[in-house]
Amino acid sequence: MNRRLNNSFRVLMVMLVLLLSVACARTTGTNSDTQRPESGALFRHRWWNYYTRALDEADNRNFEAAVSDLTIAMAQRDRDQRMARTYGMHFIDYFPHREIGVVHYLRMDYETAEAELSRSIEHFPTAKARYYLDLARKSLIRQRGGAVEPPRLNLDLPSEPLWSRADKIQIRGRVTDPNYVSNLRVHGQSLYLDGGQKTVDIKHDLDLPQGCHTIWVEADNLAGQHTRRSVTVCADRLGPAVVVEHLDTRDTGIRITGVALDASGVAELRIAGHRLPAAGAPETAFSYLLPDSAGEIAIECRDGLGNETVFSLDRTRLLAAAANPRLVAGLQLAGLFKPRDDTPPSLHIPDWQAQQTVYLEKVVITGSVSDRDKVVSLTINNQPVLPRPGALLFFSHIVDLQPGDNAITIEAEDAAGNRSLNHLNIRRNIPKALLLEERLRLTVFAFEQKGRVSAAGFAFQDDFIHEIVQRRRFQVVERQRLDMILQEQNINRTRLIDTATAVQMGRLAAAQAIVAGSLVETRTGIEIIGRVIDSETGEILCTTDVYGETKTLPGLKFLARALVLKIHREFPLVDGMVIENKKDIIITDLTLDKIRAQRRILIYAENPVVHPGTRRPLGMDQQVLGMARITQADNHLSRARLHTDSDPAIQPRHHVITQ
Repeated sequence: MNRRLNNSFRVLMVMLVLLLSVACARTTGTNSDTQRPESGALFRHRWWNYYTRALDEADNRNFEAAVSDLTIAMAQRDRDQRMARTYGMHFIDYFPHREIGVVHYLRMDYETAEAELSRSIEHFPTAKARYYLDLARKSLIRQRGGAVEPPRLNLDLPSEPLWSRADKIQIRGRVTDPNYVSNLRVHGQSLYLDGGQKTVDIKHDLDLPQGCHTIWVEADNLAGQHTRRSVTVCADRLGPAVVVEHLDTRDTGIRITGVALDASGVAELRIAGHRLPAAGAPETAFSYLLPDSAGEIAIECRDGLGNETVFSLDRTRLLAAAANPRLVAGLQLAGLFKPRDDTPPSLHIPDWQAQQTVYLEKVVITGSVSDRDKVVSLTINNQPVLPRPGALLFFSHIVDLQPGDNAITIEAEDAAGNRSLNHLNIRRNIPKALLLEERLRLTVFAFEQKGRVSAAGFAFQDDFIHEIVQRRRFQVVERQRLDMILQEQNINRTRLIDTATAVQMGRLAAAQAIVAGSLVETRTGIEIIGRVIDSETGEILCTTDVYGETKTLPGLKFLARALVLKIHREFPLVDGMVIENKKDIIITDLTLDKIRAQRRILIYAENPVVHPGTRRPLGMDQQVLGMARITQADNHLSRARLHTDSDPAIQPRHHVITQ
């Protein structure tokens, strides 16, 4: 009896095992329910299980299975997003619409790909979605055939040529194209576009030197059609020059005859306080009799843009310039009777000493040069300055300065070949609030490598660190210091992938923020996500990404540069002013389009620096008074909480700048 019962029990157990195996097989279909070796997690038929499996299937070009799993995942959770919570404190980047769009593109179903990729961008824009959306649209344009027009380019110019005295001259306009504008360049510089767009508004500032320049604006569409237009832009930041062509001494005074010159037109001319006719032409001739009673003479000029110059000359120098010794000018036989001229031109630079320190990016060198005969050449650092030959010339010239010492050489030559030299050394100091040591201090940790791990990831990280250091927007903690801390704390570099550990290391390295991220490498390309994390609060300040199909060294350098530029756009260097101080809270005029919450700002006071003798302004030195963190920003103002060690003397009209 017992033997019969035991046999029956064994048969029932075998049948139960078989039924359970069949049930499991029916549940999963062709996909395995066993542990996934790459994640170590059981397949529990949740959206993240289907999504991660679909990524592997797509990378192995099993497109049908990938579409099936992505469809199931979207039925459970539809929206694309960065760092979607799976369970507990576990997160993944979840982009099912993007990934199914990429699969449809690879299967050459371009219309479905366009729809899915567009939806992904509506949910959460990523570089990879924009990349494949452009490819899908480009393929659709090719598929539809027919003639494709180039982009339409319209520039908003008040006049042409465009004249301006501004430090930065803005080019404005609009480009439209039903086939999507894919690239836009102004003066050879590519402007940032978030993928192909049907309409792009142009607002681009140019830092142009003095003079007229031909500026090319160019646009391409996804079909490869190209359009370009040129515009002449003239930067004029100097007032008119004055050339005195003839000086006559009379019993009643000195007759000055000459011309005022300015490319934008001479609007006003005064000599010794007397206004002379000026009709706005580029050249204005004048003749004026100075009485004997005149002492120091001021020549004041203003051009059509509002630039002004004031030249001062005492009567003694005028008389010296007027004392021309050519008494036998009519006896010019081969020059035998002409007195030999061995006197060099007289250079006068009244506002600058031989050694000078300034806090300016550029300076204006103003002065005069005279000769008993005629000045035929005048250069400043080998750049011609003389508008035309003359006996007496009043000039001004802009010189751009590099940080540190700047050698300036002024050279004049007369008709006889005599030369005069004047050497200046102007040292440019950087104001305190603009120094690199005052910028946000960050450290870069190793990016986590996902998917197909290759040498491309290591090459990218070297390029990324190089780019971020070279651009000098942030202070970057040296690798040697980071390695030393890792050794002291007995922490392996692989643990830095963990955000909590990375934040802890950032604090130990005295970094205010850390840059971490991940590289997701697949068969088709590489996606790189970078995150800037506040090491004080652990909050993610920004997340940016780039994508490319090429994994060559030049391609990786391009991606590194692109990611650094995107991070820079998230942390622009902008300045403003304190509007109100409420003890530990200040209100500034920085608005939401310039700054975001949790960004740090410096508060500083400006101290004018002037020449003790001439009282000429030499720029602004700065005194940093404290630091604050933006807590709220809107379209009108922003609020910031002051750091505890900030100066209590902070008050309205003090300046702020992003750290």
